[in-house]
Amino acid sequence: MSKILLVHADKTPWATQRRAEALKREWVNDEVDIAYFKDLPDGEPYDVIHFLFSGGIGKCKDYILKHKDKVFTSLASQRTLDGYFDTKETLREIFLSSVACVCQNPRLLKAYHDLTDSDNAVYIPNGVDTKLFKQDDEFVVGFVGRSADDTDHKGYNLVNKACEELGLELAEIRDNEWHNEDMPFYFYELIDCLVVMSQSEGCNNPTLEALSMNIPVISTDVGIARELEGVILVERDVESLKMALRKASGRIQILESYTWPIIAKKYKKLYENLPTR
Repeated sequence: MSKILLVHADKTPWATQRRAEALKREWVNDEVDIAYFKDLPDGEPYDVIHFLFSGGIGKCKDYILKHKDKVFTSLASQRTLDGYFDTKETLREIFLSSVACVCQNPRLLKAYHDLTDSDNAVYIPNGVDTKLFKQDDEFVVGFVGRSADDTDHKGYNLVNKACEELGLELAEIRDNEWHNEDMPFYFYELIDCLVVMSQSEGCNNPTLEALSMNIPVISTDVGIARELEGVILVERDVESLKMALRKASGRIQILESYTWPIIAKKYKKLYENLPTR
């Protein structure tokens, strides 16, 4: 078990305090304290002290230098590097004195290297509480076409496989089972995107219908698909379709890479080389 101090700079609950609270919820086997940067406790009892903000971190310089063997810093904003809060000389001294710095995007990571000429930094983004930030309904993929035959001309098997692998719901209209006048209310209103994985098309009606209802379309380069705005063109294979669905859904990439459990593990991996008490 480690004793960790997370330091934020929010007068009212906001970005860095909420990040600290999210990390604390994940680290159930550690003793985690959260402190405001103007009210810092004695740093001696802690194994790790992590400053989760960067703007105005110069005000904590003496504290950081005193505990530099256990201090981790963050680079959270370009404004920090633009001298909005501290001079570059102050920032460089603080960053180089810390064990490592967490940069919140790849551009900041590069800028950090340019400023410090040091490799003691890593890129770790923020996380999302996916239980709180979610819609009541799951993302639904729509498919219109004939049942799969030996050639699977319409690509149903490809669509079904991609949805299964990504855990997405698939709504199907096959073999002309609904009347055209019912489609807007009982199909298009239920789906979040339409997928067309045909080998060939003339002028695909469902593509036009979906776009008319502001529903994005993922399609192979068939028929008039390349002439239309709002259509994502893909190769006729499962991986290309999955990549497009990740872009269309948005939530898929969050669940794969940006949940707090995933982000919290990256922070703990960063701390691993420090001895525990």
